[in-house]
Amino acid sequence: MTRKSKKQRNAEQAIRQQSVRDEAKARHRSTRDDLARVLLWQMIVAAQRRKDAPLALGKLSEAIVGDLDFKGSMSGRAKVSSKTWPIGTPVASSRFGLSGI
Repeated sequence: MTRKSKKQRNAEQAIRQQSVRDEAKARHRSTRDDLARVLLWQMIVAAQRRKDAPLALGKLSEAIVGDLDFKGSMSGRAKVSSKTWPIGTPVASSRFGLSGI
């Protein structure tokens, strides 16, 4: 039996992946993006409940931006350049070259 071409294997894999996604959707299974959104929301709410909420939110935003920056640099993507967290908390970290904002 001859080996299938890469194009044919990829096409069959795409069909299998779509089938898995369709089945997960039909069973209302959460995606990893759903899980990431919920986790981020929980982290933000927990930080907001602290007495030092602005500091906690700043640290959280620095950690997230740092990880995104690292991930982007590892994959050859552009560096994260946002100077504020979407919720309006300033990101102030010399590690990211943003001190004094």
